[in-house]
Amino acid sequence: MEYLLAPASFAAKPDDWRAAALHVAGQPLLSPFDPRALAFIKDVSNAILTSREMRAYPELMAMAHHLRPAVLAKMETDYRESEVLSHKRGAYILPLGLAFHIAPSNVDSVFIYSWFLSMLAGNSNIIRLSRKRGGQLEALCDILRAALARHPAIADRSLALSYEPDDAITAELSGLCQARIVWGGDATVQALRAIPLPALAREVAFPDRFSLALIDAKAVTSMSAHDLTNLAQNFYIDAFWFDQRACSSPRLLLWIGAPDAVRQAQSVFWPAVATELARRGWSLSPAAMIERMTGAQSLTAQGLVTRINGQLAHEACRLEAHQSGPELRERHPGLGTFVEQQVDTLEAALGQLSARDQTVLCIGVNTEALRPLLSSLPARAVDRFVAPGQALVFETIWDGMNLQERLTRIVTIGIN
Repeated sequence: MEYLLAPASFAAKPDDWRAAALHVAGQPLLSPFDPRALAFIKDVSNAILTSREMRAYPELMAMAHHLRPAVLAKMETDYRESEVLSHKRGAYILPLGLAFHIAPSNVDSVFIYSWFLSMLAGNSNIIRLSRKRGGQLEALCDILRAALARHPAIADRSLALSYEPDDAITAELSGLCQARIVWGGDATVQALRAIPLPALAREVAFPDRFSLALIDAKAVTSMSAHDLTNLAQNFYIDAFWFDQRACSSPRLLLWIGAPDAVRQAQSVFWPAVATELARRGWSLSPAAMIERMTGAQSLTAQGLVTRINGQLAHEACRLEAHQSGPELRERHPGLGTFVEQQVDTLEAALGQLSARDQTVLCIGVNTEALRPLLSSLPARAVDRFVAPGQALVFETIWDGMNLQERLTRIVTIGIN
């Protein structure tokens, strides 16, 4: 058992994790958007944005930008407006209690989003972090520890632990909570569902999801050199951060247009992406390169793709396909690999979506074109359509759920 973040009185006693958990669980709850929670999050955001060390982790810089004061103010304004409407109906929004967050190992900093949203809801929080931690998470925890020392009210309501998989410990922590937030693959979600929760507790799960891009070929070929450069920069952010391990990173590219138009668009799009990769110095390690190559060749051997374009460590690997089914979504290796498929129309592209698909990056496809087709989407398919550069931007509404609502409860008063 290892403490990563803990109330000051427990930081030196890692063997006493039960007492630390009970301490956090026993704290009085905050009000939604309590000034102390807002001040802590603003402090963390500012510390990341002004840190030279953090510049090596653009994902964390983007997260801090998303949590800057202006964004928090907008979130609070939206909440206060809903609060006023609720009060008119005799309904009052209150925190749930204790939230237990289980973070994934592939995108280990994502716990910040659910933790901070839960904190803004007024809840106390316990977080289990993976033992497989990189330099990014270690640097982030240093900033969080320093901020917690400056905000004792938040420190008393926050505990982050790291331990080897242990159902008994997870069951004890689950038994304390009113909400369990699970980040991980399908297997992780299913395994944790076997660990009981209190009867009144809620579970919010983020299982395996798949994301893709819709690209209008004519829109790409009509772009100026400046616009094409901007597109490549945004595509890098969407697709290459986290090595495509994030659920919202596009892995399948559906090119919309006639075959000749698609080839022409690809002939300008991919050189622009290659220039951006070179500018960023992006490259795969030898181990990642072997993993990607093995995955691509496996898809080819199974007949799921027809051709592999690009196998160097510093370039995107492009796999041509005639169709994209569930097998391809299950076996996609990530690591800068893109399955490309030509489709004639937007309607045909949307018809290929499935319940596993979460985020759709839209390039040259606008709201006016999408809106009349939403009712024809397959059941549960797609939670968000986003513009270039926005695929990894975490939002209060995620996986089709309003997390602010899931992490609060409503008490009604029906008396005079």
